[in-house]
Amino acid sequence: DEYLLASDASAVIERTRRVTYLNDGEMVVVARTPSGACTYEIKTLENIKLCREVEELQLKLEDIQKGSFKHFMLKEICEQPEVLENAMRGRVTNRHSAGSRESGSGCNDVLLGGLSEHWPALAAAPRIIVVACGTSHHAGLIGEYLLENLARMPCEVEYASEFRYRNPILCREDVLIAISQSGETADTLAA
Repeated sequence: DEYLLASDASAVIERTRRVTYLNDGEMVVVARTPSGACTYEIKTLENIKLCREVEELQLKLEDIQKGSFKHFMLKEICEQPEVLENAMRGRVTNRHSAGSRESGSGCNDVLLGGLSEHWPALAAAPRIIVVACGTSHHAGLIGEYLLENLARMPCEVEYASEFRYRNPILCREDVLIAISQSGETADTLAA
């Protein structure tokens, strides 16, 4: 018997199809009994034991195969151009901003739908603070470089796991951007 812990079911599909999901505010406690068997319990953060059904994955291994790549990470790295293109689809137009053709910059308009109503506050912000963990932190560092070099906006990147325990000096006009790969990173949510 063994239990596998992962942030996504696709990471364990090669070993099992039986999964149990956690919800916000829950945790799993894995222990070994005196006889040596592994057990687990799902509890709330208030230590209340929960009963959860084991589900059978419908996902097929072929759906997430790494193809000719030796590792999934290498596959993800090589897929980045396509992922970026898909992420930017519908957000970069063929229309030029007023004055961009005359300046010869050849820049196209970029549409950030969810940010459009907040753009005045973003543009007026004295600084932007990015909080993230792990790979998301590295994405934040790239964002810092782009914001400072292209937009000329002051930017700081902080580890969410450190930021949440500090007492940072923040101004009301500062903009804080939290990045999470899964949307569930506890330190990032707490920050």
